[in-house]
Amino acid sequence: MKTLILTLALSAAALMATPSIVRAQSGTDETAIKATIDGETNAYQAADYKTYQGYWAKVPYASFVVNGQQYVGDALWKAADGMFAAAKPMNVNTVRTGWNIRAVGNTAFVTFAQRDENLDTKSVSETAEARYLEKINGNWKIVNVTVVAKPTK
Repeated sequence: MKTLILTLALSAAALMATPSIVRAQSGTDETAIKATIDGETNAYQAADYKTYQGYWAKVPYASFVVNGQQYVGDALWKAADGMFAAAKPMNVNTVRTGWNIRAVGNTAFVTFAQRDENLDTKSVSETAEARYLEKINGNWKIVNVTVVAKPTK
């Protein structure tokens, strides 16, 4: 009976301690996830395709969904090849708010609002965005980007 009580007490103590361990790991993952998303955006705005690709997982199910258009696998990279072939660096101020990050093991789901102000053209776009990432060889890589434009006022 004493062994059972001791086992239950130790199990309860371990379960109560687990959330702080998960939070500590999650904080580290959240920082790395945000850095991946920021890096991918910066590479896009710099028209640096090689760096941009480095933030993505090289998996056949990688996808990009933007306002009803969906690109998956080879079609994604074919579209990106064409887009980056004519891309020029942009001077954009990007602000993200309302971060929602859920990292579990080697996967993460992220949502946020994004506001982009093109400092050259003075145009502004606002989007609701989602990302799915996987941790591959210790690095967070983007697997899916979903972008929905917010209606203009």
